[in-house]
Amino acid sequence: MWKAEIEPIVVSSRWRGQGIGRMLLERAEEEARRLGARLLTISPVARNVEAISLFHHYGFRLLGSIEMCKALTPGEAGQWKSGLELWGHLFDY
Repeated sequence: MWKAEIEPIVVSSRWRGQGIGRMLLERAEEEARRLGARLLTISPVARNVEAISLFHHYGFRLLGSIEMCKALTPGEAGQWKSGLELWGHLFDY
């Protein structure tokens, strides 16, 4: 098996900070290793800074792909945060 993918991890705000996300990540990694995966991937929403920080802390440091979006309705663009730079290009996230 070349890679394994973790589907979104959602921990209710009431239960965050108690190690549940960490335990789920560890279990997923154990299973991926058991199955012979060489890579483990996860795809958080770009503006979920808390999740990205958690995953980075637990070793997710390779960027394998990028999903780019374009707002097609007038109000959509205003719902995004600004200030992310990648390869000299500014993005909202």
